[in-house]
Amino acid sequence: FKDRQAHIDDIKANTKAKVDDDLLDDMIDVDGDGLADMTAKEAREIKAQEGRDKVAAREQDFKDRQAHIDDIKANTKAKVDDDLLDDMIDVDGDGLADMTAKEAREIKAQEGRDKVAAREQDFKDRQAH
Repeated sequence: FKDRQAHIDDIKANTKAKVDDDLLDDMIDVDGDGLADMTAKEAREIKAQEGRDKVAAREQDFKDRQAHIDDIKANTKAKVDDDLLDDMIDVDGDGLADMTAKEAREIKAQEGRDKVAAREQDFKDRQAH
């Protein structure tokens, strides 16, 4: 037992354990074939470059889309029809335009004035009796 303990104590005293804290030099298997293909540092550099390429592609796509939108804005000659009263409308439901919106509004307004006048006349007639 003493010999064995002496042997263990000798191993502990003479072992020079080295910690491998540089993970970037470790070899890794990328394609899954069981063989080391590259170092972790190389794999990280490849992934980082892929990320930078993707960001650059997105930025270029954004710039292209923005240029297209700017071109549309610059070259569109849209005319806004603010005058709704000149629009033709179908009054009788036959699918054909009968008059302008202005004419229809004028007719409705006159009908309203006539109705008010008739009420006033009716009221006056009732007052007289």
